[in-house]
Amino acid sequence: MVSRRELKQAARHKLRGHWGQAISLNIIQIILAIIASIGFAFIGGVIFGALIYLFFHPDLTSYHYNNLGFLSHNNIVAGFNNNILNFIITMLVEFVAIGALFTMLDWFRTDNANFSATQGMFSIYTKKYFLATLCLYLIMYIFLSLWSILLLFPAIIKHYSYAQTYFIYKDELSAHPDDRPSYLNCITQSRELMDGHKTQLFLLDLSFIGWGILGIITCGIACIWIIPYYKACQVNFYRSLRGETLT
Repeated sequence: MVSRRELKQAARHKLRGHWGQAISLNIIQIILAIIASIGFAFIGGVIFGALIYLFFHPDLTSYHYNNLGFLSHNNIVAGFNNNILNFIITMLVEFVAIGALFTMLDWFRTDNANFSATQGMFSIYTKKYFLATLCLYLIMYIFLSLWSILLLFPAIIKHYSYAQTYFIYKDELSAHPDDRPSYLNCITQSRELMDGHKTQLFLLDLSFIGWGILGIITCGIACIWIIPYYKACQVNFYRSLRGETLT
């Protein structure tokens, strides 16, 4: 397993001269990151303004709340529907991210950057991958939800244990196109592959916190480069686990 520095160097090497392709491939996540960063900036401004207002108006003693805490049947149904909608939207966006990772994996292995970014990002939405990705997503969601019932920490550990599941499924399907891989077996292989390497992936993620803060400060503009760079490091991490030479 190579070091974080080598992973990042290899990622920058692959992206050099191909940033346009990498950005196009991750454009949906970049747009969402920009929107989220602007939202964080707005919320931060509102909170700061409210604190200043309260600081200069210490005599505020009365507030009027109408119907707070009132739960009607309609409120409960609306909340449930919103949760379902948020879950579906999150899942569909995640599928786009997985498609981008699959495309980058093929790109990095072959050094062929001549691909359609649109087809790459939506590659999961095909007969070849969609049903399997949906099943893997739901199975891991259930597993992580059950682990989170115990404590947050075990759920985080399992999140990193399952981190290579989609990559493994892709490779298994490529190796045996006529024999669809077992979903549970792919999860088990990821857990075994990540044995002894979960901390390394966690530290890799941790090393991008500064970049994330920069993305928020710049209202998401820096995410145009940060997200492809981070995704490239994820791909290289998997390739390193597989014993592939990073060039």
